[in-house]
Amino acid sequence: MSKKFLKKQIIAITGSTATGKTKLALALAEQIIKNNHAQRVFLLSVDSRQVYQGLEILTAADIPHAWQVLKEKPYRYFTHPRLAISLHGISIIPIWQEWSPAHFQKLFLHIKEQLKKKDLLILVGGSGFYHKQISQPAETLFIPPNQNLRQILNKKSLGFLQEQLKQLDLEKFETMNSSDLQNPRRLIRGIEVAKAKKRGEQELNKKQKENNIINIHLDLNLKNQQEQINRRVAERFQDAIHEVRAALNQFKLSPELPAASSIGFEEICKHLDHQLSAKEALMAWQRAEVQYSKRQSTWWKKAPGLIHLKADDPQLLTKALQLML
Repeated sequence: MSKKFLKKQIIAITGSTATGKTKLALALAEQIIKNNHAQRVFLLSVDSRQVYQGLEILTAADIPHAWQVLKEKPYRYFTHPRLAISLHGISIIPIWQEWSPAHFQKLFLHIKEQLKKKDLLILVGGSGFYHKQISQPAETLFIPPNQNLRQILNKKSLGFLQEQLKQLDLEKFETMNSSDLQNPRRLIRGIEVAKAKKRGEQELNKKQKENNIINIHLDLNLKNQQEQINRRVAERFQDAIHEVRAALNQFKLSPELPAASSIGFEEICKHLDHQLSAKEALMAWQRAEVQYSKRQSTWWKKAPGLIHLKADDPQLLTKALQLML
């Protein structure tokens, strides 16, 4: 095993939607174990919506066939039937539960603490902000929820919340996009953070920063990527309808909950409510996924330290392995 590989115990595989990140991560994990480059490989999903149990189809949370589930603290995870490979951060919490960058950071640190000298951690997913919390954790990341404040603010109007945040943190208010400004949950969190900062409750810990990572970024030309997105959504559409209907019926999933902001959820709900035909809902979901992938691409263009590989390169696996060894 090379010194470089030992030095880089953490690999990140990034890219926008439908570039084959999970497929590459699984293939790398198997090759690394079979060739004795590591004793164990931990895969951690870096996705803010694939954490929800009961929405695996909607969120494209790909759990490989025949992998076993182990229900251990703090969250359950999945293991390869034969090899020392485990998959974390997928299908781990109920759909009514909140998941934030702070939750992800704690899960990352929990797994990192388990790494031994000949282990490897592969971070895989397109949530750029979550990846950033590993190398550059936000100053406000560990400010906990203020439940008393939230109960009070939940009763206030949207206009009140906007004005309150504007008064407390004008800079934050002016950087929020139009969608966030119409989202009470985002406004309340902004107010919560602003009040905590005023009291000096930031808990930035510079020791939590992790910079010793190989960042492999997958690129795919726009035409091929859109075709991939449309195909994947179409394949999941009917099963996702049943999944969302079950979530609505069983758990009374509120549109305000984080899980309900998963792409495709709104479009399917409109279909179930007879506002959209099945074809219209499918096309609306596909458009939303394409728009999201464009936003991801824009975000990643600004990210430093990425090693770019073509997602459709026949030698992708070989080239990725060469970067790691």
